[in-house]
Amino acid sequence: MVSAEVFSVVHQIMHALLQVTHQTRDDAVTRERLLLQQQQILQRDFIEKEMKEKQLQTEREIKKRQLQFEREKMAVETAQKDKQMQLEREIKVTEATEKEKQPLVEKELQEKEMWALEKQKLLEFAEKDKVRLEERAEKDKERIKQEFEAKLELNLQIVEEKRRNVVEY
Repeated sequence: MVSAEVFSVVHQIMHALLQVTHQTRDDAVTRERLLLQQQQILQRDFIEKEMKEKQLQTEREIKKRQLQFEREKMAVETAQKDKQMQLEREIKVTEATEKEKQPLVEKELQEKEMWALEKQKLLEFAEKDKVRLEERAEKDKERIKQEFEAKLELNLQIVEEKRRNVVEY
């Protein structure tokens, strides 16, 4: 028959093996959790970087459009000032000409004033276009923000599902 001491030694060895097995399993679960956390951090960092890049690109586009708008506005204003100065010079020359040509001159002045009004309307249109661009940029920023929040929420759901799977494992 097997003595009680042998039985006790076998029981202690089995108990030690069970403890090692449990510790190994706990270590594996801990490593899996750490890997999952690292993956989540990397995903979050990637998404944040992507969102910053999109935001910077949108801001660059807005600045580029605003700069282009300002250049066009300055060109229109310069052209309008040149035309206005030319119009004033022509008015002075016209006043100096014979009075019998006055009806023709008045007609030309009316046409030039109409042209100046049309230029003014173009400036107003350009200003409205600038406002629309700014509104579009704001909408783009809001859309990007919503996309980021949706991706973040999706990643959080994926992480939660992975945690559940790890716990079930």
